[in-house]
Amino acid sequence: MSRQLGLPWRTYSPRLLAHYGYATGDLPEGAEVCGIEADPIGWYWMAKIRSDFYHWTRLCFINAGHHQAVPPAVFKPLRARGPVRGADVTWRLCQQASGDGFFIAGDSAFVLDPSSGHGVLKALMTGMMAAHAVVESLSTPWHVLSIQQQYQYWINDWFNRDRLKMREFYRTHPFAPEWCD
Repeated sequence: MSRQLGLPWRTYSPRLLAHYGYATGDLPEGAEVCGIEADPIGWYWMAKIRSDFYHWTRLCFINAGHHQAVPPAVFKPLRARGPVRGADVTWRLCQQASGDGFFIAGDSAFVLDPSSGHGVLKALMTGMMAAHAVVESLSTPWHVLSIQQQYQYWINDWFNRDRLKMREFYRTHPFAPEWCD
């Protein structure tokens, strides 16, 4: 929605692309396939969905060319299930999350990469808060500007708190990205 409305964004990281995919098959006994794994150019997140079905996500801190869309080495014995997909997860904040006739929610309001760990919660909570703001705006139209400002403050505050926590988290990465200094 923010793109359709042509709203301004502010970025807080270099361009970050998360690539992800699914795989099926059997892994050797004892293969570690759950959790996050750091490496020199970023991280992998891996999960076992069921006994023979797995998910992986790859985020590179730098442009690593074709290495960005490669499943983790532990998945070599598996078969790809569907195409590798990608998403732009550049850290960014919409500078106008509310205005005449709209309140923006979810990734249209702000984006942090998947390691922030609560994208679904953010989508639900911003949607609920946006709905609350709409109801308040309709029932007290003389306060609509104040309601819009409060919503924007709430979005900004949430993003900035999470962004600072993410910077702290990435500083603990064995190959911390320079842009987190």
